[in-house]
Amino acid sequence: MDQETDMQDTLAPPAAGLAATPPARPHAVAPTTPRTPWVERAFWLLERVLALGFIGAVLLNTANVFGRYVLGQSMIGAEEVQTYLMVAMTFFGAAAVAWRGRELRMDVLLRRLPAGGARGVRWVERVVMAVCCGFTAWQSGRYAWQMGQLGVHSDGAEIPMWLPHGAVAAGLALVALIAAVRVIRPPRQVDEDRVLH
Repeated sequence: MDQETDMQDTLAPPAAGLAATPPARPHAVAPTTPRTPWVERAFWLLERVLALGFIGAVLLNTANVFGRYVLGQSMIGAEEVQTYLMVAMTFFGAAAVAWRGRELRMDVLLRRLPAGGARGVRWVERVVMAVCCGFTAWQSGRYAWQMGQLGVHSDGAEIPMWLPHGAVAAGLALVALIAAVRVIRPPRQVDEDRVLH
């Protein structure tokens, strides 16, 4: 009987006039960008393409090593292709990471700020990111345009050099765009433990 009474007391709502204990403020928060279905789908596809590119780079490297040390013949231009694949994966991957709100940051002090101060710091972060990445994307795009106009190709694989430089510009432009959207429409903050697990 006592156990049943204890169970009912546990499940009963708080008495009138007594305030329920508010949930504890999460120690770590992570931004989440408002989800737009077609944009979410586009980044989902981008992540799969990047994964396939990584697999392709590993297979190409394996084939090159096998040919060099077993067959005595290396694949001309294989290292260039791997390098440019890694460049493209790095900058497009940075855009995917920015969209997910999983950028690396030093947030030891940020976590100790009050909610208003933390929001202000994050807003300044996004403005700086949008400006810096936008400026760098503009300069990279101009350089890629020059490479295209000059018709410059890589030495081994004869890859048009505007492609890797254009990948840098496109990736940075995406990061700048995401940051600018977050400046205008700040993402809500969610418990980081729920995001990670």
